[in-house]
Amino acid sequence: MSPIRRFASADFSRVRSWAAGGAPVKLRLVKGANLAMEKVDAELHDWNPAPYAMKGETDANFRRMLEFGCRAENAHAVRLGVASHNLFDVALALEIDTL
Repeated sequence: MSPIRRFASADFSRVRSWAAGGAPVKLRLVKGANLAMEKVDAELHDWNPAPYAMKGETDANFRRMLEFGCRAENAHAVRLGVASHNLFDVALALEIDTL
């Protein structure tokens, strides 16, 4: 799941709700994946662009989704994997997970 999309947090919440009733699902949170493709796809189909316009918005959404996925009440339903080239974000994921 990519936090570049404006509606990714809502999607994450829906996946968590769906998974809460059964076996846990694995979800990979990938920062910055496919930004160029998302923009091209929107242009080709005459859609409103899904990605955030500014990098700071994507970074903030990534951290919100990371915190949501690491909450104890969500961790039983969603097994969260984190992918980023930014070592700070990987370290943040590890730190949040230990709280």
